[in-house]
Amino acid sequence: MPAGRPRKNPDYVAHGSERHAALLGLRKADKDDELACEGWTMDVTNYPPDTTELWFRRELRSKVNELNSETPKYQSKNPGAPFYAPELGEV
Repeated sequence: MPAGRPRKNPDYVAHGSERHAALLGLRKADKDDELACEGWTMDVTNYPPDTTELWFRRELRSKVNELNSETPKYQSKNPGAPFYAPELGEV
């Protein structure tokens, strides 16, 4: 590959995108969906039948929060600080 030309990464999923939502198990909510949060819902048939509605609501809220949160700013200087990710080749 020529120098200075970015490589395409087909596995990349942009934070907050439709693909990110699908990765989290979310889909756009219809007007008929009882379980919805900020226009998103999830398929409850993927979970055991004895799962409570409260758990579903908390799980949905958690997934929607992750989808709507800002992209974390990774850093490689302080291993004790949040979002530490060493540079490739450092480890």
